[in-house]
Amino acid sequence: SFNIELDEFNRFVAITSDIELQNDNLSDSELLGVSGKIDFREGILSSKDSLTINLGRGKLQTYGEVNLDHNKTDIVLQVKDTDLAFISSLAGLKESPEGLAYGTLKFSGFLDDPSVKGNLNINKVSYGDIN
Repeated sequence: SFNIELDEFNRFVAITSDIELQNDNLSDSELLGVSGKIDFREGILSSKDSLTINLGRGKLQTYGEVNLDHNKTDIVLQVKDTDLAFISSLAGLKESPEGLAYGTLKFSGFLDDPSVKGNLNINKVSYGDIN
């Protein structure tokens, strides 16, 4: 569902949307679904509570905002027991890395040169012949 907000002159002010997407292709366990709430207002795209990406073997949760007018970001990404195999499809790798990741990363600053801070732990990692 979504809500569009207009001012007294019927000009666009904001849009807020609840997101609930589910992958019904059961043979593809890399992305099972996305849920949460996003808001776009005055050039700022935000998720105040959290946007959850269910990867089947772990979750990514994010909250914060991206100011599109000023090209700035302030986003927190929480990685919860996430299987690294999903990276191969994102990065176009021939082989999938193995391992589990968990931790929190914070992206802030300008979109073209963000600062990344946080802790990310990877257990039982391997890639191809590298263990």
